[in-house]
Amino acid sequence: MKKKLLLIPIFLLFLTGCKKQTILSFEGQELNSSFIEIFELSDGRKVYSTFAENYYLDGDTKIELSGALKNEYITVDDIIAKMEYHDALNDGGSIIYKYSKDDNNLANRDFYLASCNSYEGNGGITDIFIGNDMSISENCTKKEG
Repeated sequence: MKKKLLLIPIFLLFLTGCKKQTILSFEGQELNSSFIEIFELSDGRKVYSTFAENYYLDGDTKIELSGALKNEYITVDDIIAKMEYHDALNDGGSIIYKYSKDDNNLANRDFYLASCNSYEGNGGITDIFIGNDMSISENCTKKEG
C-alpha cells in the first residue's frame, strides 16, 4: 500500500508535466545600436544590453537583471553556460555566444552575448554586450576616427 501511495505523486507530476520557467526576460523597445549599462562586475568589466528592460525571473518574482547579478542570483557564467558558442573574433580573444529560445528555458527570446577580450591595440575592451544580433561584436574593438 505504501508503494502505491508513493507512486501517486510521481505519477501526477508525470501527467501534469514539469514546466521549466524562463530565467531571463528581455522586454521593451530595443535600443537599436545604443546600449544601456546593466551592471559592473567585480573585475571591472561592464555588462551592457541593447534591450530597454532586462529582468531575471524567480518564480513569480521579476527582478531587474542588475539586481540579480549584484545579489548573485545568476552570473554571467550561468548565462553563457546555457548558450551556444557562435564565433570567435580575431581581436585577441572575444567570443560570441548565441541563444535560441527553442534550445532551453534561459530566456523569452533569441539573443547574442559578446564576451569581449580584445588586445590593447584593438581597444583592450573586456566588457560584455547583450543584443539581438551579431552586430554587438563590433563593440569589442575600438572604432577608428
